[in-house]
Amino acid sequence: MEPGEKNAHKAGREFARSLTRQLRDLSDESLGELANQIAVRHPRSRLRNLTERDVGDADTKAILDAMKDEAQQTGVTMAEAGRMMLALLDAWDEVPREKWQYAAAIPTFYKRADSRLEPKNLLWSDR
Repeated sequence: MEPGEKNAHKAGREFARSLTRQLRDLSDESLGELANQIAVRHPRSRLRNLTERDVGDADTKAILDAMKDEAQQTGVTMAEAGRMMLALLDAWDEVPREKWQYAAAIPTFYKRADSRLEPKNLLWSDR
């Protein structure tokens, strides 16, 4: 095999691995699990110590819809959008726990795109 052929073969193999990983990330099961993780990390869920078994269908649907919208707007996969959404919930760690009750319920939180805002901007807003 010529050196150029080796590089092309290696690049093709890496592309195939990447594509396989993306397809795995996009499976309904993986996205549903990610949506459940997001729901459990939501401030109100954390206040109530909810687990993934406590997540309702309406919450999961709202999060999946938000993941889809975020993916379309940012040009990433739904899995990547979901991981970004999960990471953004970490900002609530900086907010006193007694104020977490002011976060909107999960469906509203994601329909209004509150997840994109800093928690300090949500707590005192009149939205």
